[in-house]
Amino acid sequence: MARGQGGAAGLARRVFPWPLVDVPGPLAGSLLSLGLLLAVLASRILLLPHGPWEQDEALLASGVVDFDPINHMPLPPGFPLWIFFGRVVRLLGVADPLLALQLASAVLSVVGVWALVGLWDTAVGRRVALTGALLAAFLPGVWYHAARGFSATPSAALAVVGFALWMRGGARGFVPGVVAMTAAALVRPPLAPFFVVAVLLAAWGVSRRRRLLLRGALAALALVIAVMVPAVLAAGGARAFWDAGVNHAGEHLFLLGSQPPGLAEIGFVRGLVSPWAAGLFLALAAVGWIALRRALGWRWWAGGAAFAWLAYLLLFLHNRDYPRYWVLAWMLLATPAVRGAAALLRSVWQANVFGTNTLFRMVVWLVVATWPSIAISKKLMLPRMRPSPRS
Repeated sequence: MARGQGGAAGLARRVFPWPLVDVPGPLAGSLLSLGLLLAVLASRILLLPHGPWEQDEALLASGVVDFDPINHMPLPPGFPLWIFFGRVVRLLGVADPLLALQLASAVLSVVGVWALVGLWDTAVGRRVALTGALLAAFLPGVWYHAARGFSATPSAALAVVGFALWMRGGARGFVPGVVAMTAAALVRPPLAPFFVVAVLLAAWGVSRRRRLLLRGALAALALVIAVMVPAVLAAGGARAFWDAGVNHAGEHLFLLGSQPPGLAEIGFVRGLVSPWAAGLFLALAAVGWIALRRALGWRWWAGGAAFAWLAYLLLFLHNRDYPRYWVLAWMLLATPAVRGAAALLRSVWQANVFGTNTLFRMVVWLVVATWPSIAISKKLMLPRMRPSPRS
């Protein structure tokens, strides 16, 4: 029993390291770490919006009350696990279904930030990993959507947890990582092709351990059945659920050609304010990723392939002008960007910038500079629709 507890507890400590801040004295480190996490949570809770931003958020909230993807409450394929999370929060005393989703998203965004530290800890060191996690938390696109009722933030958080389990847990973390990735897919089914490829790449790393692969497959199947069977039944049966999904997918693919063609209109760019900022962020992330090649080994190639697949999906099979779809991409690139910035600053100034906390101060500046624009979102609501003259 002690062995099992030690294994699970040890894995949890690697994915969610504690304390986050390395300062003299365990109490001081724990208090400072708790303060950081609470500050990230507060940055979300204080900005909880007063209403839905657009119709998809309103439809998700409607699905929490009455799950009916056939009538687009929410849009097919129904986001079943995300709807379940919203209902759990309602059972805890939050009556408003939209607020329930927003609170769940806010909390899970903090979980994702925490897991980012664990994901990158051994590869880049604690200070770089923590700075990268905080940068991810306060990138404009990530911050804006953290307290919204959409599925992008919670699915990204679960995906980061899955990556951290695989990165830090080795074979022991494979099955829990598969479960986390499957949960991410069930929260946001449109991105399931990415999560499936991520699982396959992780399976490649343990391909010689067939029993472990079987356990992972069975765990994923069990979670899919546990979530999808009730969802399909609630939607009116398998045939109705399938037809609604196929019809919606056809409409979505048909409308892809109507997206704005400009670079500045891509969601990745819009969520980082300007093409210049997005270009700098990408360039720094590329430098950091190249610098991590030796530290990551075969995971470097697997991670690069996974991100390339994610970028393809978001650019060509999603509405690429929607910033919220890029939350996971921003979160995954933040720490490599910090690593790249550190490498460049060291080469130019011949100094250990983290010794003087230069990049950490840059993150603080980003928070201060971004706050006014993000704060406006608290007051923005779905515009009221005027009735059509024909109605």
